[in-house]
Amino acid sequence: MVEKRYEWADGAVLEEHSRRKHKILREYVFDYLTVRCKLPQQERFRLAIVDGFAGGGRYQCGAAGSPLIFIEELKRAVEAVNTQRAVQGLGAIEVECLLVFNDASRDAVELLKTHVAPMQARVS
Repeated sequence: MVEKRYEWADGAVLEEHSRRKHKILREYVFDYLTVRCKLPQQERFRLAIVDGFAGGGRYQCGAAGSPLIFIEELKRAVEAVNTQRAVQGLGAIEVECLLVFNDASRDAVELLKTHVAPMQARVS
C-alpha cells in the first residue's frame, strides 16, 4: 500500500474521495444521533467518537475535515432533537460525547487544536 501524506501546514488539498466521505459522515452522525435520542423517557445519551486519522481539521479550500464535521453534526443533531422534544412537550436530552482525535503527524495535531479550540466554547 502506498503511503499518502497530507501537508496540513499549508492546508491539505481536499480530494473528491474525501469530499464524498465527509458527506456520508455528516449524514451518518446526524441520523445516528437523532435515531438514538428518540425515546421520550430518555434523559441522557452517551457516546465516544475516535478519529485516529484526524488530520489538521481544515483543508486548503476552507472545508472542514472529519474532526470538525463530528463537532458540527453533534451540535446540529442535539439542537434538532431538543427542538423536536420541546415541540412534543418533553424535556431536553443531555448528550455526553467523548471526542478523541489523533494523527500520526504531530504538526497536524497541533494545527487541529487551533481549529477545535474555538468550537469547544460553542458546543458546551
